[in-house]
Amino acid sequence: MIAASLRPKWARAILTGLAVAMLISALVWIRTLFGVALIGSLAFVLLAIRIKGDAWWQCLALQFIGMQACISTFLQVGYLFTERVPMSGQFVYSDTGQIAAALFLPYWVWAFALTVVTLWLVAASLRRVVRGVGR
Repeated sequence: MIAASLRPKWARAILTGLAVAMLISALVWIRTLFGVALIGSLAFVLLAIRIKGDAWWQCLALQFIGMQACISTFLQVGYLFTERVPMSGQFVYSDTGQIAAALFLPYWVWAFALTVVTLWLVAASLRRVVRGVGR
């Protein structure tokens, strides 16, 4: 999302797709009125930025969402480096635990790999945006 924000046409398409995906998700998976209202409202904000905002606002919104996605990965680093987590009174595999169970290598190797890839994506995206802004 961060790198795509350099192209206003891509930013508009991604904002539209994200808003539609949020609306569908709210209707299909969310079971509380508050949840549907919150996610629906955020989707409409994205659509408003897409429709009423100029290219600068659209690109800024996409960069903000991209950075939030990256930051959320690091806020959950404890989960990422955990093989099993308690859920509904029992222990289940975490995401990296699922990867390790399905493939090979221990969960912490996958957690480290995901962390490195995320850091690289953030750095590469920001480098592209900074270079693109300077032109």
